[in-house]
Amino acid sequence: KLEEWQKRVVTLALNYNNYSKNGIRTQGGYCLRFTNDIYEAAGISVQRANSAYSEGFYYGVSNDWSSIPVGAQIYCAASQSNGHVGIYIGDGYVVHCSTYKSSDAVLLKNASNPFGYVIKQPLASFVTGYKAKCWGFSGAMVEKYPYLPGRFM
Repeated sequence: KLEEWQKRVVTLALNYNNYSKNGIRTQGGYCLRFTNDIYEAAGISVQRANSAYSEGFYYGVSNDWSSIPVGAQIYCAASQSNGHVGIYIGDGYVVHCSTYKSSDAVLLKNASNPFGYVIKQPLASFVTGYKAKCWGFSGAMVEKYPYLPGRFM
């Protein structure tokens, strides 16, 4: 059974017609701001780092993809120094804001300037395509999911 916070995160991530109304910014290249905006709109207080890679370094919980909970952020090395991040929404899918749209991704919304996309992508292709390293919660949910700084990134 999903907890209320998980339901809120998934609902907000998929409610692309109301991103602006809910304070969720969608700019290409600003994936971490997008995921943290979703958390904050869901009432989850997060610690902010300067990049998705840094956030994964500090707040990574696990790299076991078979145990990833709904609502977790997935931190990736990607091909740039800032890394990449998305939110696991369950049923094998991730929602994220990117400047790249893979062929197996579903477009949810065109992101604003600089150009990009908000997409729903299968977890397996997200993990391999963006070089995912671990999942976590931006410093939130520590009582249930304690993070292990530096272990995975």
